[in-house]
Amino acid sequence: MGAKKYYAIFDSKSQANQPWLEIALIVVDASGQIHNKMAVICGDISALKTYDGSCSALSQYKARIDSEDLFHTTAKAVNTWLLQVNGKYSPTLMAPGLNINMKRCEAIGVDFSCFKNKECLIDSARDFLIPSKIFKSFLKINHEYANAFGNCETDITTAHLLAKVISNCEVGLPDLALINVVNVWLPLFVSVKAKKYSPGVEDRLQKITANSHQENT
Repeated sequence: MGAKKYYAIFDSKSQANQPWLEIALIVVDASGQIHNKMAVICGDISALKTYDGSCSALSQYKARIDSEDLFHTTAKAVNTWLLQVNGKYSPTLMAPGLNINMKRCEAIGVDFSCFKNKECLIDSARDFLIPSKIFKSFLKINHEYANAFGNCETDITTAHLLAKVISNCEVGLPDLALINVVNVWLPLFVSVKAKKYSPGVEDRLQKITANSHQENT
């Protein structure tokens, strides 16, 4: 029996031109069991604002920091932790939109170079979904709603829709990055590794198709 494989699934959240970044990472095995985790915010949190432009996020983040659900720290401290994680687990680094998330983190000094193996979770999800009979059925149904260029109106290969279709999970924008990693990206990872959809995938595809048709008419 070979050595146990581990995966480091992470996500990051920020806003344009804001001097802070929230990062969450969990270390899991192929079954999805969590062996380690990190949830931090780096940078100037006094600049925190919510998506509607208000400053209420500052008090929300401070409350989460006070309750130790989130730690305000430095990129240097994150790098030290990443080195320890890599030394212990030697995991494959994964994220939805891996390159985008890595560049966002690297811009503040977070260094992922210690991880030898890297994999985009969304690319893996697409590789699982697109050849499937379920996806081909979706294309056949959605072709009825083709646009003027003859293309399907609905793109379900985006990160959020892939998570919804494959594992029936939805991303919440106000949520902590750790909540999204645990509640959205981890179930997607488990589904992709097991090559198994959560129940009701056909109904979800039909609903997405119908909603897209209504929005585009």
